[in-house]
Amino acid sequence: MAETPQTSSNKPKPVIVDNGPNAHMLSSNDDRSAGPVELGFPVNFFGTVFTSLYVNTNGNVTFREPLYKYLPFRMTTQAPPIIAPFLADVDTRPGASGRVRYGPTTFEGRYALGVNWLDVGYHWERLDKLNRFQLLLVDRSDLGFGDFDIVMNYDRMVWESGESAGGSEGLGGLAAGAGFSAGTGETDTFFEFPGALANGGLLDSNLKTGLTNTKRNSDILGRHIFRMRRGRIDFERSIREGGHLMPRAVLLADGRVLALGEFNPFSDVFNPVTDEWTATGKTTANRRRHTATLLPDGRVLVTGGEDKPRTAELYDPVAGTWTAVTDMSVGRIDHTATLLPDGRVLVVGGHEAFGSTTRNATAELFDPQNGNWTSTGSMQTARSAHTATLVSKNGRALVLVAGGEGATSKLASAELYDPETGTWTATGNMGLVRYAHTATRLQDGRVLVAGGEPSDLSDEFPEPRGRAELYDPATGSWAATGRMNRPRRSHAAVPLNTGHVLVLGGFHESAGIQAGVELYDPVLGSWSVLGPMQVRREFHAALLLEDGRILIVGGITNPNTLQGTYELYYHPFANR
Repeated sequence: MAETPQTSSNKPKPVIVDNGPNAHMLSSNDDRSAGPVELGFPVNFFGTVFTSLYVNTNGNVTFREPLYKYLPFRMTTQAPPIIAPFLADVDTRPGASGRVRYGPTTFEGRYALGVNWLDVGYHWERLDKLNRFQLLLVDRSDLGFGDFDIVMNYDRMVWESGESAGGSEGLGGLAAGAGFSAGTGETDTFFEFPGALANGGLLDSNLKTGLTNTKRNSDILGRHIFRMRRGRIDFERSIREGGHLMPRAVLLADGRVLALGEFNPFSDVFNPVTDEWTATGKTTANRRRHTATLLPDGRVLVTGGEDKPRTAELYDPVAGTWTAVTDMSVGRIDHTATLLPDGRVLVVGGHEAFGSTTRNATAELFDPQNGNWTSTGSMQTARSAHTATLVSKNGRALVLVAGGEGATSKLASAELYDPETGTWTATGNMGLVRYAHTATRLQDGRVLVAGGEPSDLSDEFPEPRGRAELYDPATGSWAATGRMNRPRRSHAAVPLNTGHVLVLGGFHESAGIQAGVELYDPVLGSWSVLGPMQVRREFHAALLLEDGRILIVGGITNPNTLQGTYELYYHPFANR
């Protein structure tokens, strides 16, 4: 999981100070423990359910048995299951030292067990440097039995070793460890912080890996949140090496998810029951910037994209195989495909080759009954990287195409396709040009358009916020709505069953590739910031699973970071 460095002179303190975690105290000691301490809720920690733990003086809690060891060790070491915000030789014997305290508290409105190591010294009874850190185990049984969050908060970390570890004045020697582990050393059963057991690696003086100078799944420096779901930590995970950097993902009729897209023929299926990926049949062409559409009979139509932009093929989820169909009339990259109510698929626009400045205005229809393509009316404006959304006006299905990139400029224009007549009609222009934006149909029939690249990038720079607007098919007009907190393009948008819309990730010159997530409330017309994704992503795919979670697939992230990963995101309304 990627570490996020940041600096701030006025950063908020991550340690939460209230009376709850101070309810119980270990008396002044060196290497002692308390427990078993009842958690108040079950936790599924790497497949084993626990209801109690031991609070250990030396910067950790353990399950099954206490831990008296005072020398740090790797999280791959066989040991009792452990969660260690700072594994080192804490010594609270001096009267002026803080004590290790623990007790029930809350975090973001949820019940939690907190453990405080506030202003604690090091062995041998040294007080010239004091560390200040905290562990919260947060009940998330609202998502699933045994689900919980691990929250590690760090205010000040200035010593790393005691005399017993060969340190001098709290520095050098065998440096502190940090992380958590099932104690087996098996793959995917442990996490160790970058900088652990390296001299200076976890301290405030280290701007790159210091625990107070970095963060995870939080906007607050020094706060590191890990989500344990179904007995596994929700890290970003690789699907396959080099796979799905610019993917398309489709929710299949049986609840599984098909993903494909990169310069290779690989496709994979995700099973949300087991949270595992399985390789399926290879596509007939390498593809990216393509489309993938679920058909009424359960098959998936894939069209165009780089490598062989005129081709199309069908995926059979029962057989796990791909079959080529008749080529389209022209090559298409960065086009759209929309399922119509009668089962046909409307494919529109795009460009014919990588790097081409020529844009298509043409459109064609695929009939899954006979596997043939039929030309239909052309758009009034040739475009690519636009959006296409099925809307309804007076009970009649129409397709709204908006924005995109023309031959010489970005576009603000929009037009409607009528499947009954095969013709296009101009509708109102958006408030600004958009390219690589998203368009999401709301439950009331309006369309939310968010983000995208403006015609003049400097227009967004003085006030770097993301503009959004709503299209009303009843009136054919556009209206501004609340702005996102961050501008973005090449992001993902997911409609929720509650009527809200999530936007995730994306890119903008003012912020680079983003991990941020925002929630749109169509009743209030406003956006709120949610917890970020595990990694920064653009060109990724995201969709709502039947159990309420969001599956995020692939995308491009920052250099020197594992590419083509996936993760599961739990939004506020997710409830398994």
